[in-house]
Amino acid sequence: MFAIVRSGGKQYRVAPDAELVVDRLHADVGARIDLETLMLGEGADLTNGTVAAEVVGHVRGYKIIIFKKKRRHNYRRKNGHRSELTVLRILSLGHVGTGETRTEATHTGTDTDTAPATIPAPGPIDPTAPAPTPAFTDVNGGSTANTTEASHGA
Repeated sequence: MFAIVRSGGKQYRVAPDAELVVDRLHADVGARIDLETLMLGEGADLTNGTVAAEVVGHVRGYKIIIFKKKRRHNYRRKNGHRSELTVLRILSLGHVGTGETRTEATHTGTDTDTAPATIPAPGPIDPTAPAPTPAFTDVNGGSTANTTEASHGA
């Protein structure tokens, strides 16, 4: 389950128990806030809902340098800033009017959009097995996979 929320003029895709970094909000650390929800989705079901979040902390972003220059006019201006940010932890997603909320503890794991892709591990390597033969060989009987030695005369 996921939701699209708006904060500070930007839109974010959130899931239960995720951390989100947004522009500075005027709220104390540990305060619980409700975010403006644009869409709440579970598969193909898109409805309006509520998103509850907790303020984890206030931090500052990395430094951004603004350097302006006009050549041949001795015009150089160096300016910069660090953005004030708020870290939020999403507590729950809920539907409007039903009282139903969803947190990570009640998440069943059936959603395919939040499940990580699994890649099967390769099988064990047999050291006694013969090496695979190259598909093509050059006129000297060597493999064309490493043609740098043949082209440099080594």
